[in-house]
Amino acid sequence: MKWFKDMKIGSKLQCGFAAAAAIAGLIGWVGYSGMNDLRKGSASIYYDGLVPIRDLGYANAAFLIARTEIRSAFVTKDRAKRKEYFATVAAEAKNVDGYIEAYRKSVLSPAERDILPKFIKALTEYRAIRARIIDLLLAGQG
Repeated sequence: MKWFKDMKIGSKLQCGFAAAAAIAGLIGWVGYSGMNDLRKGSASIYYDGLVPIRDLGYANAAFLIARTEIRSAFVTKDRAKRKEYFATVAAEAKNVDGYIEAYRKSVLSPAERDILPKFIKALTEYRAIRARIIDLLLAGQG
């Protein structure tokens, strides 16, 4: 350590500033690396977590619109108006299918993978009953 004591004050200051700059550079590099990991993690959370939830929300909204149109068809006696309602029901059913398909293609947890087939089965049963109701209403029995 004698060599350090023998150095001039200017050289000691330069060594100190160089050491401080090296430490600051190391801290910056570690921070930048952490930010990249954070960015990747945030993107994963968004695409794997929030987008599927959004798709389910949109599917729910489309389902509710279709359900409301069925209710409206019950209230009216006008056959032309009923056909308009049922056209909306068919369009919203396609929307539900699209959103559910997008959800199915996303990264699902084991619990979601287990419940999705049950949901699709229940939706299929519901649609069969709804189709029968639509047929009856179009036939004037409602």
